[in-house]
Amino acid sequence: MDARTPAAARRLADIRRPKKRPTRANGDATRNKILDAAERLFAEHGYAAVSMRSITAEAGVNVAAIHFHFASKEALFEAIFNRRVQPINAARLAGLRGAPGNGRDHDAELANVLKAFVAPHLEAAKGFDAGSIVLLQFMTRAAAEPDKSIQAVLRKEFDPVWVELTAAVRRALPKASDEAIGWGLFFTLGALYFINPSRGWLASLTRNKCNAADTEAAMRYLVPFLTAGLQGLTKQLPATNFKQPRPKRTKK
Repeated sequence: MDARTPAAARRLADIRRPKKRPTRANGDATRNKILDAAERLFAEHGYAAVSMRSITAEAGVNVAAIHFHFASKEALFEAIFNRRVQPINAARLAGLRGAPGNGRDHDAELANVLKAFVAPHLEAAKGFDAGSIVLLQFMTRAAAEPDKSIQAVLRKEFDPVWVELTAAVRRALPKASDEAIGWGLFFTLGALYFINPSRGWLASLTRNKCNAADTEAAMRYLVPFLTAGLQGLTKQLPATNFKQPRPKRTKK
């Protein structure tokens, strides 16, 4: 068929010609483009502020592609979160279950437990290139999301780790109260999520003696810091009797 073939005949031939189906490789590439684009946007703006339309524009795909690979924005968020967090949590669980401890040297045992928990997080962002910065920002944003569906995604992945971590810390600090351990691990999460290479002010304030992008230095100082903090909480006052205030009834 050449240029002299009537246009109607050419169109008929095109219709009859078998269409090329997207290959598995092309499908995976599109899916990864969507995941990467959505992760960047969620990390920068937060879950609620990002629309499906903005994700399609960032990824350079159409809306149909997103709905094909991910049924909803919530499912897309969960896929991103699982892609990043599941390998980290798997390493955490393996480390916590294998953390050395003989029941006698509680200080060393506690340090090993905390290292098993924080090391996979920092290792995932080692080097602090553009991709790892997005990873840290995304995880920090995710932890602060108020959306209940997002909180459910986080709980599903983090609850098993929290249970294992709490049990390991309790073995290393047998005299600590449940309240002290709970607060101590809550503060541990805060310290871990605050480590971010974008905090360039640390280097300027310390005259370049400390750099937030130095993963190895962060590890060297973070574990002793957290260890001492948790040990200090074992000497705190007994548990408080805090009661959640009831919401006030509005007058009709």
